[in-house]
Amino acid sequence: MSERESCMRKLIRASAGSGKTFQLSSHFLRQLFQGHAPETIVATTFTRKAAGEILGRVLVRLADAADDTKAAKKLAEFLEQPDITKATSRELLAQVTRNLHRLRVCTL
Repeated sequence: MSERESCMRKLIRASAGSGKTFQLSSHFLRQLFQGHAPETIVATTFTRKAAGEILGRVLVRLADAADDTKAAKKLAEFLEQPDITKATSRELLAQVTRNLHRLRVCTL
């Protein structure tokens, strides 16, 4: 395993209501904005409901950033990706929706 591959892996373990879904969606978005292909990113959880919530948050946060400059700036700051703009978010949203079948948000 290369150093780059090991840096991309992240395990989040926490109790209910502690923000796991938000953290997983953030990590997923960060990987997308860094140029990783959707099919190379995997988010797993224990329930279908949680998997749906993660995917939903990825899409909603991306759509918000694609629609609103302030939302794009907020996302850029949170993800520590200064190159995120409304335009780059719109571009990524189009790419993600075209490849929705390749997103791997699933259950264990």
